[in-house]
Amino acid sequence: MLTFKRTAATGLAAAIALLSSVVPASAGPSPILRQGGIIKPPGSTVCSVTVVSTTTAYTAKHCGHGQWKVGAPIYNLKGEVLGVIDGMGSSSGPDAIDAVRIKLKDNVRVIGANGTRDPRTMKIGETVKVMGHMTHSTGTYSSDKRLSWANTNFPSTVITVQVPNTGGDSGGAVTDAQGKVIGIIKGGIDNHDTRFVPIDMIHKYLPEH
Repeated sequence: MLTFKRTAATGLAAAIALLSSVVPASAGPSPILRQGGIIKPPGSTVCSVTVVSTTTAYTAKHCGHGQWKVGAPIYNLKGEVLGVIDGMGSSSGPDAIDAVRIKLKDNVRVIGANGTRDPRTMKIGETVKVMGHMTHSTGTYSSDKRLSWANTNFPSTVITVQVPNTGGDSGGAVTDAQGKVIGIIKGGIDNHDTRFVPIDMIHKYLPEH
């Protein structure tokens, strides 16, 4: 009888140990990615990101300093992987675009994605917003003229709007008044203007997932 009790206890302990080994550990909180949120590219700089859906985001190609390749992970400041680059714009020719596409991980919680709008439907004088991790500002859609900004290592077709941005906003979103993305920030020419890559050109070469 004593032997039976000892054996039963041993078997129960083994069963508990087995169950403990197969119960998954509780997952940590999901990374949060907001419109214009901060990312940590290679080097000592930071950039911003444009989210257009729960699966797709974009940022400026120049943020990678020439080190990014398809398959490269995109990190936040905590070192969490938000997604991987699965498409890159060309850096030469008339169709050069300073943009990369990011396939977001399934566990990323996206906040602020409200779809896109072709900037060719925008009217002069409409409200536009610049949303980078450094800047949330509002201005006007002052020009629909498309220029080739070629005097950089990452040339691109851009549109200029009268909305300020600052260092670190590259890759962030330019939206209409309803928050629909019309392009991603490439840079600026002074403290009052933002140059952005039109989302219709990005969609042409790097469509959403």
